[in-house]
Amino acid sequence: DDQQEEVGSMMTLVELQEWKETFNLLKGKLVILEKEKKICLHEISQLELDLSLTKKNNLLKERSIEELEKKIRELNQLIEKEKEKGTTTMEDTNDMNEIKSK
Repeated sequence: DDQQEEVGSMMTLVELQEWKETFNLLKGKLVILEKEKKICLHEISQLELDLSLTKKNNLLKERSIEELEKKIRELNQLIEKEKEKGTTTMEDTNDMNEIKSK
């Protein structure tokens, strides 16, 4: 009877050892996952920064486009005024068209 108890205790020790190994493996995987999580959070942070910079850059481009469109309208108004005066040459019109195409 004492031998059976001893065998039962041995099985429990073996099982405990297996559980301990499993636990340690899982703990190791958790550490790896935590590191991967930090890397992912850093990458997300970088992507958010890139997105923010892209949005700012797009706003600057939009403003530049608006300013160019305003200048084109002003130049077109000048051309119309000069045409009304009858002093616009073909060369002046070509110069203005070049400016518009830029």
